[in-house]
Amino acid sequence: MSRTKLVLVLAFVVGWYCSDAIAVAPLGPPVSNLGKGQSSIGIAYTYSRMDLDFDSGSSPGGGPAFTLDAIRSHGIFVDFARGFGERWEAFIRVGAGSTRATDSVGSSAIHMHDPDRGYAVGFGTKWTFYQPQPNLKFGSIFQILWTKIKGDAMIAGNSWDTDTDMTEMQIAIGPEYRFNDRFSLYGGAFFNIVDGKFDAKRRNAAASISYDIDSGAVAGGFLGSSVKINDNTDLNLEWQHTSALDLIGVKLVFGF
Repeated sequence: MSRTKLVLVLAFVVGWYCSDAIAVAPLGPPVSNLGKGQSSIGIAYTYSRMDLDFDSGSSPGGGPAFTLDAIRSHGIFVDFARGFGERWEAFIRVGAGSTRATDSVGSSAIHMHDPDRGYAVGFGTKWTFYQPQPNLKFGSIFQILWTKIKGDAMIAGNSWDTDTDMTEMQIAIGPEYRFNDRFSLYGGAFFNIVDGKFDAKRRNAAASISYDIDSGAVAGGFLGSSVKINDNTDLNLEWQHTSALDLIGVKLVFGF
């Protein structure tokens, strides 16, 4: 089996045979590094802690707004990218992972468990808009991810079946500086916008809860490095931070 075919098979297995979904993705360098007609496959792992606001709650007794703090997530993502110009590339993304949170709202304890099943799909684009010297580029990223999760939770000591739909959008801008042929640093500023819907039905009882999920447009920063392992493989390390999110990520990018 050729190297390209092996990478494609690995990406397929990682992206489609993990049944759970996750909603926090890496950014990567904020510039395009693919020439016209070039392609790459990226395989990433992320760990994140995020706070989400649950607003406009509804139930038979009414639902108070609350914030679910420190939602811990492990995610795996596969990107398929292609260069459509010397300074522009686009990609599609699939994701999988697990999520867990434990918090209290008043006297009620909330335990969100790993989802039973779900999926995450998305797309994005990168554009290099300024290159004042060969080793310095400035660019921007737009990416969006849709996640649907069916899972379970313990709320106030009772078991609930949950259904969550989320949209995460990130807009980033910043430079990449290449020190040599093997190593570069990148970073910049970004907005992380999360919007969604959370529905839950109590098991063995006629009760339901519904909430809007909202993080607002939260501004933050990101910092990363890219190390060239060989002529066709790069390793990216990344950190994202906002007042509601901390993420670390590792990504392998295979060019072909």
